[in-house]
Formats: sequence, structure tokens, C-alpha cells
Amino acid sequence: MTKEQWDVYDIHRIKTGEVVTRGEKAAPGQYRMVVHICIINSEGKMLIQQRQPKERC
Repeated sequence: MTKEQWDVYDIHRIKTGEVVTRGEKAAPGQYRMVVHICIINSEGKMLIQQRQPKERC
């Protein structure tokens, strides 16, 4: 089974062409992009999603 891989970025959010595999420790100066989205309806209620407790890959 193939493990999840992420593109590596520099401090200026520019892709370096490298990838990091889930579970590997990134080297100093290596970053990955993470996005957090909040969905709020017209009543001010927020949609909350719970992540699986175990890794899927």
C-alpha cells in the first residue's frame, strides 16, 4: 500500500520539487501546505467534522 505524500515548500510557499512521505520527519526549512476551512450557516452554526482516530493509509 502506498503511503500518503506531501509536496515540500520553502518558507515563501514555493514548491521545492521534493516530497515527504507520511511518517517521515521533515528537515529544517521544509514545510507542507495545510488548509483549515470553517463552514458556518446563516444561523451561525458551524459544521464540525471529526477525523478518524486511526491513520487510513
